[in-house]
Amino acid sequence: REVNRVLESLKKGETFKRQDKRIPPLEEKISKALGQSDSLDDVIFHLKNMGIKVKTGRGIGFIDEKGVYFKGSAIDRKYSLKGIEDLLSYKNQEKQMYNQHRNLKV
Repeated sequence: REVNRVLESLKKGETFKRQDKRIPPLEEKISKALGQSDSLDDVIFHLKNMGIKVKTGRGIGFIDEKGVYFKGSAIDRKYSLKGIEDLLSYKNQEKQMYNQHRNLKV
């Protein structure tokens, strides 16, 4: 009998594939909403227009069109509440503008 061991897989650098097919479309919508937004309230507004409900508290959670709840960090670490706040921060926006401006010059 062979047992798949998680720690050994991590040490070998193997990646894990998600089994849930509902996450990629949700991740795409969150990413699109983040690209259009300047604040967390804007993100929530854009996601609501796309049919995604958002719950915030100590963390953030998303409820898709079928009513399935996903924690932000379970989708991807960058979609945790702290990760989203970092993505929307002034420092990060300034960095993105600098990179876009630099790419236009080249």
